[in-house]
Amino acid sequence: MAMLIGAWSGEDKNLNVLLAVFLLGSVLLILFYHVEQVSFDDNGFTYRNFLGFSHRYDYAQIIKVQEKEAYNRFGAYALKDIILTVGARKIRLQGNMDNLEHFKICILFKCGKMV
Repeated sequence: MAMLIGAWSGEDKNLNVLLAVFLLGSVLLILFYHVEQVSFDDNGFTYRNFLGFSHRYDYAQIIKVQEKEAYNRFGAYALKDIILTVGARKIRLQGNMDNLEHFKICILFKCGKMV
């Protein structure tokens, strides 16, 4: 942290630009991994994307449900992502989201659609 503060207070513009790029990338990663979520009940589900916008859907709007394996960057283990087709929109739910296994079961019982 002290190095970042020291670099920001310096006069080197290239270093300041590089610092800004790393800072912006860090903020986007934090937003992406901590904001995206899905909550559900008996009537439907609410999906909040990584920008923080929420959309509410009914289970009847789901056209197609796919399950796709996504490997971590080292290829050590696979997570099962869910891809929902709701109207013309595709929603990809990351395999490491909270309550995703419960949501899979809910979709299976409500929609009867799981690939």
